[in-house]
Amino acid sequence: MVTVNDWVSGDLLILFEDGGSADDTFEIDGAAIHIANAEKSPVYWNIGRIYLPFGSYASAFISDPLTLDVGETRSTALEVGWQREALDVSAYLFKNRVGNTGDSLNGFGAKLGFNQAFADKSFRAGLHYTNSLADAGTLQAALTDTGTDLATLDKTAGIGAYLHANIGEITILGEYIAAQDAISGDNTRTKVSAYHTEVNYSFQWLEQPAV
Repeated sequence: MVTVNDWVSGDLLILFEDGGSADDTFEIDGAAIHIANAEKSPVYWNIGRIYLPFGSYASAFISDPLTLDVGETRSTALEVGWQREALDVSAYLFKNRVGNTGDSLNGFGAKLGFNQAFADKSFRAGLHYTNSLADAGTLQAALTDTGTDLATLDKTAGIGAYLHANIGEITILGEYIAAQDAISGDNTRTKVSAYHTEVNYSFQWLEQPAV
C-alpha cells in the first residue's frame, strides 16, 4: 500500500502459486488506485484490478466458505461509493468475459452495507447484486474447462445477502448467494446457489485469543 496524499493511495499485490517447478506461476492479483478522504467527503473511488464488492465470505475456518467459490470475482473495474457512519453504498462497472466479445466494461453491480456497534455487540448486514455471476473465478474456470466460449454465453445476474452478529464472545455468520437464472454451458443449464452459516465462540487459551 502506497499513500500519495490525503486523498490518493494505491496497492499492488503479486500472487505466487507453487505448482511444482514447471507449474510455478506469478500473476498480478490486484493493482488499484483508491481515492478517498473520509474526514472531508463520504464519496470514494476504486479503480483498477480488484476483487469486486460482491459477497462477504467471512469465516473463522481455515477453508473458504462455499459462497466464496460461487461469488468471488476479480476483474478490472471502476467503483464509486458513498460511506457515512453505518451506511456504505456503491456501484461499479467491470470488464466481464461472459457475454463480452471486446474489452468494454459491460458488467455492472451494486452493494448496500450496514454496520453498527453497541458496547460489546456489533451487527453487519449487506445486499449485493451483479449482472454476471458466472464471471466469478471458480464458475468461470468450470465453464472454461468444459470448452465453453464465455463470450457466447448470456450473462446471468446474481444476488447475495449476509448478516453478521457479534454478541460478547459469540459470533454468528450467515450468507446466501444465488444466480437469478440457470447458467448455461456445454449443453447444460445449472441453477447455482450457495449458503454459509457459522457460530463461533471466542475464548482465551494459554493466555492467547482463540476461536
